[in-house]
Amino acid sequence: NISAMSSAQVHRMRRFIDVLFPYWNATKTWLRGVVQDVAPDRTTMVFSDVAQIVEAVSERYGSQSDQDCQDIQDKLVLLEEGGTGRVKLRDFYESVGSRGFWNFRENLEYLKHAGAIDDSDPSAPRVIIPNYLQLPSNCLVPSDYYAICCMDRCESMMAHLEREIQAPYATAERIIHIVASLPSDSVPANRTLPDGLVRKLEEVAAHHGGVVPLHGRLFAQWMHFAYPRECVYPHISNTTGGMSQAEWESATGLNSSLSKAEVAAFAETLPAVDDALPCGPGEGDVCMGMWVLEEELVDVARWHAARAAQEWQRASAARQVLGLAALVALIVSSAATIRDFVSKALAAVQDDPVAKSKRQKVVAV
Repeated sequence: NISAMSSAQVHRMRRFIDVLFPYWNATKTWLRGVVQDVAPDRTTMVFSDVAQIVEAVSERYGSQSDQDCQDIQDKLVLLEEGGTGRVKLRDFYESVGSRGFWNFRENLEYLKHAGAIDDSDPSAPRVIIPNYLQLPSNCLVPSDYYAICCMDRCESMMAHLEREIQAPYATAERIIHIVASLPSDSVPANRTLPDGLVRKLEEVAAHHGGVVPLHGRLFAQWMHFAYPRECVYPHISNTTGGMSQAEWESATGLNSSLSKAEVAAFAETLPAVDDALPCGPGEGDVCMGMWVLEEELVDVARWHAARAAQEWQRASAARQVLGLAALVALIVSSAATIRDFVSKALAAVQDDPVAKSKRQKVVAV
């Protein structure tokens, strides 16, 4: 907060701004564009002009800031382990010195606290790309009231699924059909999902009596493995924390970020990249060492209500089918009874001598 800083602190920050915030030059270029858009060709401004510019910056900066997030993701993808959405921890830290990736200096313990680490193989921890993007350390906090963080790259896929399904749940077959044709920035359309991924979704459906709830932990987990670069891995509640870097430092007494020298020294203690085992137990070509069959629904009461309504509709439809079948059976039975009655009546008439005599007289006439 500049208003709480001394003049000397502000001048020092401006002198080192390119080190403290390497995206500063791009941000200045963007800001000049906003000024030109809101107050074009002004040599002087009144208060209302400045107020309009500040309002426009506040409204538009989220998309501009996300370009910085995209830069972070691009760097992580360069280090990624074979399309898994994960980066071996040694690659992550060594990139600070070898590639100049200044971002990647968080303390491992803080990364664990924030849920950005895949430790399904404790001997070779890995950074989970989408979880790392959502770290508080990647947010800008201009006010005590809000923060500007990386956009959720999974949101557009979930929105597409909701539009297509238009229900809080769907069968595994329906979801697989939609997801197979749904592309992302890193996944092509019209792909064949790995057999292991299909089996996991069928497992979720079996867990819920034949359908998959869209707004629960298990489906979010499945989406993470379907889109490992975009969709966050959902840890079980209370196994990770949500503290900011400052809060974590206050609670633990540790630094949330390491110096370059500390990063280099720590990287040397990690398994060599070539020695690290693959990312863990896989299902086909999908690495699923972190798969946990434990559900957490967003709205349990509404989910049970929706399922009860579905069961009632199913039972109602079954009753209608049974009623129709009974009606058809009644009609068929009645028709058979009438047919037998008519046949017997005709036979009785034919055997009646009086009736025969009358028919003979009619013929004679």
